[in-house]
Amino acid sequence: MNEIVSGMSGYSGGTAQSGPVRTNQESGVTDAFNRSKEAVSAAASSGSADVASDFERLRADFNNLKDTVSKLVSQVSAETTKGVREISQAAANQVGHAAAGMAEGGANIAASTTEQAKTLASELENVGRRNPLGAMAAALLVGVLFGLMGRSGRG
Repeated sequence: MNEIVSGMSGYSGGTAQSGPVRTNQESGVTDAFNRSKEAVSAAASSGSADVASDFERLRADFNNLKDTVSKLVSQVSAETTKGVREISQAAANQVGHAAAGMAEGGANIAASTTEQAKTLASELENVGRRNPLGAMAAALLVGVLFGLMGRSGRG
């Protein structure tokens, strides 16, 4: 039984003591545990400060990226608007030139037709002066043709 009693650290000679008795080994373990606990606590607080700092830098980078994208969209919009304006002006110019060309061509055709009509009237007048009987016969023939066409429309 002495072996059991001597193996117990809280007892001395079989009598109870007033509190737990710590050996040097237990005291060293407790100190190491406390130091580790403080180190973990310090590392955790340092790590949370680093995370907060990283988060703030990330927020600032995100805001800068947002501003950059906003500027890029604005520039692309301005360039697109400018391009559309230039294309529409070019199309309007081409349509204007085509319309002017068509108007000029129509005016040329009208002038040419007027000139040809004047030439035809002049030729008919000259034929009538050179051959008055032929002109009267042609006028009679045209009158008869108009009369026949007028009758066939009524009947």
